[in-house]
Amino acid sequence: MPDEDDDTKIKDPKKIVVGDTDEATKLLIAQQIQDGIAESLKPIKENLDKAYKAKEEAEARALELENKQKERELKDLEEAGKHKEVYEQRLADKEKELEDTAQTMKSLAQKNIELTRDIEVRNALREFDFRNANASDMAFREVIGSLTQNSSGTWVDGQGRSVLEVVKGFVDNETNAFLLKPKSSSGSGTQHGDETPPAITKTDSLFGMKQADVLKLASEGKLPRTRR
Repeated sequence: MPDEDDDTKIKDPKKIVVGDTDEATKLLIAQQIQDGIAESLKPIKENLDKAYKAKEEAEARALELENKQKERELKDLEEAGKHKEVYEQRLADKEKELEDTAQTMKSLAQKNIELTRDIEVRNALREFDFRNANASDMAFREVIGSLTQNSSGTWVDGQGRSVLEVVKGFVDNETNAFLLKPKSSSGSGTQHGDETPPAITKTDSLFGMKQADVLKLASEGKLPRTRR
């Protein structure tokens, strides 16, 4: 049994301290957790889908039987000369049908409103360079969770900020920096991989050059030969 203090032992995810890791590790941990949850929920989702399908089929059969029973009862009432009762029942059924249709339309309208919100947030997030799709999705969920629709139909957060302002505030927050690709520095102390290191003259010393330049020249076989 390996020693509990062995650094090679896989850490318990519950004991991982995100603040002690670098930004890349934070994203990796988040992705692994998300992938693990999705994988563990997969069979549950499949069973739920089957259960919902069976439920819908059962409800459809029950509704069909109910409608047939109602028609038989209405026909019996008509044959008995109770036309007023038949009229009132058919009127009530029609009102219920209209009410259900109105509720369905309301639900569709709400989904359409949420869809326009999602599109607006996605478009705002495209202005920033996220590490990958998972990072972008994490930002998307955080942003939409803070939005509500005001009286004029505009999506804002609790402070009244617009979607663009909310997204920018989220991205500018240092705690969310690990979701973004690191910015490449063009300062004097940075050596880009596609740049050619300066050629070595006879008066140059390898000790006076940057380590990255020396390694690149060595890989290209351009280091000067030493005299024996």
